[in-house]
Amino acid sequence: MRDFGDIDYERRIIRINRDMHACDGEMLLDTLFHEELDRMFPYLGERAVTCMTSVLLPTLSQRYRCWLYSRIRRR
Repeated sequence: MRDFGDIDYERRIIRINRDMHACDGEMLLDTLFHEELDRMFPYLGERAVTCMTSVLLPTLSQRYRCWLYSRIRRR
C-alpha cells in the first residue's frame, strides 16, 4: 500500500499502512479520522475530506479519539 490508508466500501473495511505510522501516533489518528470521514461521506472528493480532517481533527474529544483507536484490529 502506497497511501497512509484506504477504505474498501463493499467490504466496509478501513486499512491502515502500519509502516508509515510506526512512530507517529498523531499521524495515525489523522489517517483514522480521514478514513472515517471517507466512510461517512463517500461522495465527497479527496480534497474536501482532507480539508474536513484538518479543520475537525483538533476539535475531537478524548473519548472519540479513544473510540477511533479502538477500531484498530491487530493482526
